[in-house]
Amino acid sequence: MQSEVSRTVDSISQRIVDLLREGREREKRQTSFYRRLAAAAEDQDRPDDVERLNEILADEQHHLSRLTARLMELGDQPPDLSPSEGTADLDGWEAEARAREAGEVAFYKSALTRSLDDRTREILQEILHSECQHREQLRGKWMSA
Repeated sequence: MQSEVSRTVDSISQRIVDLLREGREREKRQTSFYRRLAAAAEDQDRPDDVERLNEILADEQHHLSRLTARLMELGDQPPDLSPSEGTADLDGWEAEARAREAGEVAFYKSALTRSLDDRTREILQEILHSECQHREQLRGKWMSA
């Protein structure tokens, strides 16, 4: 029979996996959003927007990779994620992006209030810092290699 301590550890581990999987899904939606916008900016010959959007896209892809790697370190096999569907409207993209980034900041702040192992906490803190910068500046390149 499994001990109470062992069940508690398994329960915490499963909650961390669930949290990381949710973060991954959120990051995949963000990468799809910024990829569509960057492509539209390229099509409309808006080089400043292309640069900004690709910078944020690179960070969001990095977040997705970090969360995926952490799940694998924890013994999880993360499912493949399909790109989210949607249109890219460059008119007012900044307002939509800022609102989405505010949602990401809220998610990571909430995640950091949970019981986490040190490595997961460190990763989530780094991502939160990046998301705060995205929200404030709508630029990327906040993640270290």
